[in-house]
Amino acid sequence: GSDDLVAFIRSIRVGTTVLVGALDEAQANLTQGAKDAISSCGAANITGLAYRGSYAFIGEKGGTLLAEQMLAADGGVAEVTAQVAIDAGYSIRVRSAGYRNPMP
Repeated sequence: GSDDLVAFIRSIRVGTTVLVGALDEAQANLTQGAKDAISSCGAANITGLAYRGSYAFIGEKGGTLLAEQMLAADGGVAEVTAQVAIDAGYSIRVRSAGYRNPMP
């Protein structure tokens, strides 16, 4: 839950790459402490995550935003890509399928 997420982010060192992807419903159980922890990794829009919204984020602990996308419910797939320096350098991607209403 949110407490585990906060504890995890507190435990990692500054400069660590952080990836977040939310599928279906994440905002209802995301505490303000969890939003603050994600923001400490550079997230600019996490506080606006809506009910059944789609969210993808890549950042670094300490406040460096690398990529972030947030979409409303039924808004489609949130997907971000960023170049991350890991030895030779790699490209990473986070994809959140979002919520798809089973009832048309």
